[in-house]
Amino acid sequence: EEKEKRREERELIKCFCRFKCNNFSIYNSEMFEEGRGVFLNLSLINHSCAPNCVLMYRGGCVFVISLKDIQKGDEITHSYVDMGAPLSLRSSLLSSSYFFSCCCSRC
Repeated sequence: EEKEKRREERELIKCFCRFKCNNFSIYNSEMFEEGRGVFLNLSLINHSCAPNCVLMYRGGCVFVISLKDIQKGDEITHSYVDMGAPLSLRSSLLSSSYFFSCCCSRC
């Protein structure tokens, strides 16, 4: 019984961690956050401090907008943090919120 309870707790923690690292804000038309959700396709887009796309929110929908030409086979990336922030702050936020260090061309 105790072993099963610990297993369930570990599974719950894993689910929470996956949600924390893969969730996106849901904004209303005034750009106020109304909630958070996991969107499978968006969750596949990795981070870069030199991204090739941005996410745009409009009318309850999220659009992926390219910032430059993306060739077939190129990885699609967006920034998980404020691109205008200094390197030290970007690094700190990525480490504390997403548990990785960025190795992009800007870092």
